[in-house]
Amino acid sequence: YIYGVGIGSPHDIIVPQVFAPEVVFAREEAQASVTVRSQAMNGRTAKLVLKLGDEVVDTKDITFGEDGEQIIPMKFLPTQKGEFELEASIDPLPDEAVKDNNKASQRVRVIDEKIQVLYVEQKPRWEFRYLQAMMVRDRRLDPKFYLIEGDPELSREENSPYLAELPATKDGWMKYDVILIGDVDSRRFNDEQMQSISDLVSTFGGGLIFIAGKNFMPDSYRRTQLEKLFPVEFEGQTSIAGAASTRQVSLDLTPAGQNSPTLRLASADDENLAIWKKLPGIYWDARVTKAKPAAEVLLDDPSPEKATRAGAMPVVALQSYGTGQTLFVGTDETWRWRR
Repeated sequence: YIYGVGIGSPHDIIVPQVFAPEVVFAREEAQASVTVRSQAMNGRTAKLVLKLGDEVVDTKDITFGEDGEQIIPMKFLPTQKGEFELEASIDPLPDEAVKDNNKASQRVRVIDEKIQVLYVEQKPRWEFRYLQAMMVRDRRLDPKFYLIEGDPELSREENSPYLAELPATKDGWMKYDVILIGDVDSRRFNDEQMQSISDLVSTFGGGLIFIAGKNFMPDSYRRTQLEKLFPVEFEGQTSIAGAASTRQVSLDLTPAGQNSPTLRLASADDENLAIWKKLPGIYWDARVTKAKPAAEVLLDDPSPEKATRAGAMPVVALQSYGTGQTLFVGTDETWRWRR
C-alpha cells in the first residue's frame, strides 16, 4: 500500500522569467516583464523587486489570486553604460515549500552612443518617407540614406544624411550597426558588397532588415549571397504575384510577437493586443512559403489562400544569423499604422 504524507497543496511563489530588451540606452526608461507563478497563495501579497546590477530600480506590491501565472510590467532607468544583470525577485515567505525559485535574471547591455544605420532604398515610397522621418528624429540613431532614384544633389548639401554612393569596401560597411534594404534590385550590389553585408551580420554582430516591395524584394534576391540571410523561404516571383488587393487584411500577432519588445505597444498584454487589433489592415504583402527553422514569426497573414502546410504565411520574421540578427518585414504598409 502507498500512503502519501505531507501537504496536498504546498505554498509556493515562483519567478521563472524576467524579459527585457537585450540592449537599452543610458538615461532612457526601459520596460521589463516579469512572470510570477503562485500556488496556494490566494489573497496573500508580496513585494516584487527589480534590480539592475546592485541597484534597486523598481518595486511592485502584488496580490495573488487563484493558482496560476501573472505578468507584471516593470520599468528601469539605466544611468551608466556597461553589461549588467537585470534580476527580478521576491523574498521567500516563511511557509513556502521551495525557497530557491523566487528569482530570475537576464543579461542587459546599456549603451551610450548612437546606433549607426544605413538605409538603402530604390525610390522614396511611403514606407521610406515615414521611416526616414522617424529615424532622423530619434536621438539614439545616426542614420544615413542611399536613394538609388534620388536626386544626386541631395548628398552634396551641408550635413546631408544622404550618401552619394554605396560603400565600396568592407571597411565602409563595417562602420554601420544596422543595414536596411528596401525594394532594391539585387543587381545594385556587387559580390563584394553582398559578402561585406553578410560578414557584418554573421561575424561582427550587426543587424540586417529586409523591407518587402512589389518590384524587387524579396524576389530579386533568389540565388544571391544574401538569400541565406532571409528568415523566410520564397520561391521567386513572390512580390509580383502578390499584387495589391482591394481588401484589407489585419495581421495576427503571434505568441512570439506578443513577447517581442519590438512589437510591444503597451506594457500590459491585454492592452497591447487590443491596440494591435485596432490597427488598420494592409492591402499587400509579399508571398513567401514559410519561416526558416530557426526563425521566429512575429506577425502573420491569416488569409487561408496564402497559408501552406507550414501554417499561416509569415509577414514579419526574425532570426539569429551568426552573431547578428536579420529581420524580414513582408509588407511596405507599416506607415499606415503610424499615420
